[in-house]
Amino acid sequence: MTSWTKITNVSAFEDTDRKTFKQFTVFYQDGDFFACENRCPHMGYPMNKGTIRDGVITCAWHYWDFDLKHGGCYRGACDDLKIYPCKVENEDIYVNTSESNKDIETLLTHLRESMRSGDIYLQSKAINQLVSADVPAEKIVITALQQAYLHSQRNHQTEQSIYETQAIINAYELSTHYPAKEKASILIHGIKAASGTTGDRMEVTPLPEHTLNAATNNKNLIRYSEESSSMGIERILLSIYAESGFSEELQTTLLALATQTHYANHREVLTCISAIIQQSKIIKDHQLDRALLAQAAWVLGKSRTQPNLETKDAIKWLDENDSKIMETIFTESSESNTTEIEKILFQNNLGTIFKDFLHYLEKGQAFTTVLNDLSQISAKRFSRLWLNNGGMWNSASEGFRLCNSIRETSHLKGTHQMKALFFLVFYFYQTRWVQPGIENKNKSDDKVFSWDDYNNSFESLDEPTAKNAIKNLTTKESLADATFIEKFTKPLLNEDLSLVQLNTLIAVLHEAQHNKDWQPYLLGMITYSIDQKLSQNTKSASKFGLGYF
Repeated sequence: MTSWTKITNVSAFEDTDRKTFKQFTVFYQDGDFFACENRCPHMGYPMNKGTIRDGVITCAWHYWDFDLKHGGCYRGACDDLKIYPCKVENEDIYVNTSESNKDIETLLTHLRESMRSGDIYLQSKAINQLVSADVPAEKIVITALQQAYLHSQRNHQTEQSIYETQAIINAYELSTHYPAKEKASILIHGIKAASGTTGDRMEVTPLPEHTLNAATNNKNLIRYSEESSSMGIERILLSIYAESGFSEELQTTLLALATQTHYANHREVLTCISAIIQQSKIIKDHQLDRALLAQAAWVLGKSRTQPNLETKDAIKWLDENDSKIMETIFTESSESNTTEIEKILFQNNLGTIFKDFLHYLEKGQAFTTVLNDLSQISAKRFSRLWLNNGGMWNSASEGFRLCNSIRETSHLKGTHQMKALFFLVFYFYQTRWVQPGIENKNKSDDKVFSWDDYNNSFESLDEPTAKNAIKNLTTKESLADATFIEKFTKPLLNEDLSLVQLNTLIAVLHEAQHNKDWQPYLLGMITYSIDQKLSQNTKSASKFGLGYF
């Protein structure tokens, strides 16, 4: 349906060859009127600042040439300029303002191309166009995940591929707490992480039908994981998938594999498998399922270095006590006891730690309660780190990030749950040098803080004020509120987050909601974010040096 709108009279062009009206500009050349969008399709520069010659308009910023009558970009490396039909009736100029939105598939193609180029500006532009065209965020995310998989095929068939796809999922989750006009700025945090060149790989197919049974599958999966044979793992997983899809049985098999003792020092495997299972639930797409299974095989079958002495001791103890561990049964409920667990964890002998922890579980504990206690202990260490701590953030946050990964798959019951807890205990032993620290008691006067105070404290790098503000503004009940999540994360997302930071932020939000003491998670994240800002930005570091002390 056309919509002609009278905009002006020809007399308005007696002394000029152009007039701008809201989103478009009308040009007068050689007796004819032309109207185009007043934003260059390349980077949005005003077209009314451009030059016209021989029916071609040239943007004044990057000098892209467009046909003034039809909008075509002569060099072909940029989108075409949007043209609005013009007509003159009784000396009045009319413009057809009816929308001629681009085909959705064309916009999705732009997203794929921008990811392949690695150009964050083009990615942001493509995402904004899709959001403006009311394309569902799920469709944008699926397209980005497909492209991310093609990128990982060529560049890194390792756990890095899962970190990148999970970043897209994490950004998508955060975007659900933001208004529509801001979703694009959140999605870009994940999509940019999975951008770059792409490539193909040879097709991997399931094994011939009826070749294997369930028992043989499990034995061979363990064997191939020990031998670092990703191809053998992938073919068996595809065979299971061909029979039952991405079923709970397949998911439990993946978790059982990820908690084999030879992965005790490679806890990222469990984190990655949990992420794959989460992605399979969020995004229902057959082609992506096969990609997820390939990623699972890559991480389960990756080459591993020889374990060090303490890892050998851990593996030996876990193997020797496997039957005792598996005989232990979780209760429906139990009382939280972080004090007793801390006494167990912070002993000097690994064998004693494992033995005492097993004895603690044998007294009757609920899985969720123990997981919460371990998460709280990890968060306490995380929150007590200081600025410029020498790079301890990753180690300090790994505990509750792993707790979050385990929690996300807690609906899947099996032997992997008990083993995952012992992996966590081994993590605490390996990172025993990250001491619990002294609680950071910031001044807590009667001042009432606002969200502006919180935001401004990030600009001024005022860590104590940021922490006091969030204490003042937050309650346990507000943690799950979308408005709170938007306000808490906004200054954090103003920075260029790394994959680990984005993953940590999601774990902070999840774990804070599941645990009675939410403060350590949020307060630690604030210090972490300000510390990263200092380390990445010379200007910020200078400001910190002049005004912090």
